[in-house]
Amino acid sequence: MATHEQLPGKLNVAFNKADEYAALLDLSIATTGYSWTAEICSLVDGAVILSPTVTDYDASLGKINVAITEAQAASLAVGSYALKITGVAPGSVQRRFVEGICEVVK
Repeated sequence: MATHEQLPGKLNVAFNKADEYAALLDLSIATTGYSWTAEICSLVDGAVILSPTVTDYDASLGKINVAITEAQAASLAVGSYALKITGVAPGSVQRRFVEGICEVVK
């Protein structure tokens, strides 16, 4: 599993169709009590195509794991998609931590 230090901003990822993918992101701030959503979306109309799983790895250090199963990856057509990871802090403050391009290759 790759580990990336990721301040809020851009993150582009690529993986092979039908291969599982996981990344440990270090957001460099405490994220205790946050809830997470991740979306892989169409670049054409913004429709959500897939929702990767986001889990806390070490919330006190701001580390989260983002994962896509083999079956999820197999459901994606080869191509480019938008990637978005959003956290909601206690008190309902929403932050977009990551945006980027997700490339699915053969």
